[in-house]
Amino acid sequence: MTSVKITEFIKIAACPACNAGITIPDESAPELLCLGCGRRFPIKEGIPVMMADTKLPGQD
Repeated sequence: MTSVKITEFIKIAACPACNAGITIPDESAPELLCLGCGRRFPIKEGIPVMMADTKLPGQD
């Protein structure tokens, strides 16, 4: 289950690469998804890691 803090965070956060909004693609996935460029950002120990050069496995 996604914590309330992450849910509140995505309401105000933007992708560092394209400034689009972000979402949680799957409640069980520990990642955030950019709605603009499609970048995925990991959530590690409850903290979103949102650097423009961060890539998850499978991203080009």
